[in-house]
Amino acid sequence: MGENISSLIIGIDEAGRGPLIGDMILAAVVFDHVGLRKLEELRVRDSKDLSPHTRAQLYGPIIRSSTVVAVSHITPREIDSFNLNRLLLRRIVSLLKIISVLIDMNNVTSIIIDEIKGWQKFLPRKIRELAPKAKLVVEPRADSKYIIVSAASIVAKYIRDTNLEPVRRLLGDFGSGYPSDPKTREWIISEYKADMGKPPLIIRRTWSTLSSLAPNWFIKKQTRPNHKHVSQKSILDYISQKDQR
Repeated sequence: MGENISSLIIGIDEAGRGPLIGDMILAAVVFDHVGLRKLEELRVRDSKDLSPHTRAQLYGPIIRSSTVVAVSHITPREIDSFNLNRLLLRRIVSLLKIISVLIDMNNVTSIIIDEIKGWQKFLPRKIRELAPKAKLVVEPRADSKYIIVSAASIVAKYIRDTNLEPVRRLLGDFGSGYPSDPKTREWIISEYKADMGKPPLIIRRTWSTLSSLAPNWFIKKQTRPNHKHVSQKSILDYISQKDQR
């Protein structure tokens, strides 16, 4: 009782930080108190604890219950070119700026984020500028502690999985994409042996596992001072590359 129904909470999480393959997806979701109650009714929890089928079932209701959802795609080329933590922090601010066009940020009471190394030096000032009344909460495993971050994790994971499906149809089943997955490792070795040229654009070339699986594809990361001049690659680029091979 006594809730300010205009107050809003933002949850932010990513999917695909660790894999060798594919984009990383960053999602920011905005909910009011009515929407948060809907998340509780849906029994939303951390995406890692849910099957792909359950994530797919929850995705639509989460979107419909939200006030705003904003998503950023971070490509393998960007991941190979820049410090990943700094890249994520900048993208968080970019998403919040987009959200600020759609809602009154003075109504945001909390912004809750799964912890990213170095956030203390970057986020607090930016958050004060964008949402002066919001409490910033940054914690490890926030996706398992806060239902709104769980919702963001489901959105990010569902979009990443969905985006990879047409790539699987084009390039074959590469498993989960994680370096520890035998199917992923076998697929990389097979692709490497089949074509010693440039690797498929979905592969992150600075991951150390690649140095033993496909040594000519591995490159050492030399991070750039900013990320303004790296061209984006879309699913159409993957299709075009496959056609040329």
